[in-house]
Amino acid sequence: MKIGIITYHAVYNFGANLQILSTVGYLKKHGYEPRVIDWMPVDLERKYDKGTPQEQVEAHKNFQKEYLPLTKRCRNSKEISACVLEEGIEGIIIGSDSLFNLMKPSFNWFKLKRNYPSSDHVFSNPFWGDFNKYIPNIPIAGLSISSQNSKYFDFAKDKSVIGEALAKFKYISVRDNWTQDLVNYYTDGKIIPEITPDPVFSFNSNIPVIRTKQEILKKFNLPKDYFLLSFTGGKRTSANKEWITEFETKAMESNIACVQLARTTGGQDLGLKYKIERPLCPIDWYYLIKYSKGFVGVLMHPIVSALHNSVPFFSFDHYGVKKGFKLDKKSSKTYHIVTKSGFKSQHFSLDLFRKYPRVSVIVDSLINFDKDKCKVFSVTQENNYNTNMDRILSCFK
Repeated sequence: MKIGIITYHAVYNFGANLQILSTVGYLKKHGYEPRVIDWMPVDLERKYDKGTPQEQVEAHKNFQKEYLPLTKRCRNSKEISACVLEEGIEGIIIGSDSLFNLMKPSFNWFKLKRNYPSSDHVFSNPFWGDFNKYIPNIPIAGLSISSQNSKYFDFAKDKSVIGEALAKFKYISVRDNWTQDLVNYYTDGKIIPEITPDPVFSFNSNIPVIRTKQEILKKFNLPKDYFLLSFTGGKRTSANKEWITEFETKAMESNIACVQLARTTGGQDLGLKYKIERPLCPIDWYYLIKYSKGFVGVLMHPIVSALHNSVPFFSFDHYGVKKGFKLDKKSSKTYHIVTKSGFKSQHFSLDLFRKYPRVSVIVDSLINFDKDKCKVFSVTQENNYNTNMDRILSCFK
């Protein structure tokens, strides 16, 4: 049976790439033929091409060619529907990722410029199943969809049409409470989706080992024991030089080196001896985290990858919907996962008015990290992921 997948498979983002690869691996392992529907709207492609260095762009494109069973490229919903019929696809999984993320135009007062959201952030689009009007007999299901920082309540005037779109899904699961509330709101409580794990929580089971620790250490010239640090840069998301120097000194007391982990679009230069530079393959990115002694920095998928491998972490979370001078952390999928896992003490919500936690507290939390507790959580997440996939695939039979 051919199963189509629609998600952010082609964006230049390590976590997005690993999600789709895990889903592809699961389907293959269970006897299905996955086909990644290569939907990439022109405006989104231009946005990522403009904001990502060319050498890193090529690293992601090479990953797609090597690991993903891609269809021909589709630019819109009509082309998707034609592709589905041509390929003989019998069911479509939408997800996982921040696919229900609606945005409105905004104004940048620093650049005196009006910004318009790309087509993946405007209703309707294929993430909401709008291609289904051309192929209504092909069932669609949502896999652990998120709505990162989406102010969904700002789209009340579209509530009925969005609710109708959601009603056409045979099954929907979401990744966090915020998205559960979104679906509940738009469907007037008719659909309250289950909160289910990110596909990366089953990566090791779905994908045979691609890189050994020895290969990673040799390729990047790293010592056996290392912490990974990665910060975005900017007013809210930069660590000051003194803090980094103190962190490195404290880590060396335990004979653990500090390594700067590259981001796709750059990030803060931490001035460390060891640096993972671009271009960086998403596979290498994953195994660098897997074999580390701990990760400290921003974004969600490093935390998911760490949790999946019982790797200590400390999250500096820059997500959250602003409400006055405060952040509503409920909209942060990172906050959701650390809370659910019982590691909320390993989380710090970035804010202009808050000082970074003391270095000694963070390093001690990494060294004394409860790996047994983490392992139990990771196994539970993987079991829940498998159950979720079973429910999705049963919709297609």
